[in-house]
Amino acid sequence: MSRTRVAGMIYNLTNRQEIAGPLAALYLYHGSCCYSSASLPLGDVTRQLMELEDYSCNLVNSSEDATASNFRAVSYLDDYIYRPKMLEKLNLYEFTMWFFRKKHGNAIYSWLGFLDRHPLCKSQCLGTRYEDVVPVLQTFRFPRNEGQASSEKRYKYAVLSLVLFKPFRCLADIVSHSSDEQMWIDCYDQWKPQRSNFVEEIMNNMEDFYSGFERASLRARKRRSLLSQNL
Repeated sequence: MSRTRVAGMIYNLTNRQEIAGPLAALYLYHGSCCYSSASLPLGDVTRQLMELEDYSCNLVNSSEDATASNFRAVSYLDDYIYRPKMLEKLNLYEFTMWFFRKKHGNAIYSWLGFLDRHPLCKSQCLGTRYEDVVPVLQTFRFPRNEGQASSEKRYKYAVLSLVLFKPFRCLADIVSHSSDEQMWIDCYDQWKPQRSNFVEEIMNNMEDFYSGFERASLRARKRRSLLSQNL
């Protein structure tokens, strides 16, 4: 009875197909049936990085004095590109897994302090998560990168993959001419063999969403066909 109630709560909060994958993986790895997540605003990060259009940011009071206000605009991309030099090789996905921004009275002297150009470098720094979290991508969904994919999908896949999984401080670290769609695809093809095993596993898991969705759709069509034949 308790398992049924827990499953009912889960399915009321999210799509059955989206939750089935993580639960199955945790079962196979003999892990706990729960995990923590953190939002990763990939859409806003990409728009700000490529300067395509308006993007969202937060107004944060950088003053420690309760009687005074000194609000500064800060975005998630700011936290990443102005990360400490010791985290130079960290990609955006790993950054979200392991770190978050927090207030710090002596942020300038913290070993996880932001670089000077960060809007909140004097009042906030990075904190380390006690446990790894699962980054939940916001705004954009990865398209399927199959052999027959259109050039538009290949371009989008290349952009999102490089922004998410290749370490960078500025757009030039990823691609020299961001307006050239083919150059994004070429840069992705050059970077792909250099991926870490962890990044390759995550990207393969993203592809599994589509293959699992197709198998589920095929089974549903077969069931409907059998039902129609039996009527």
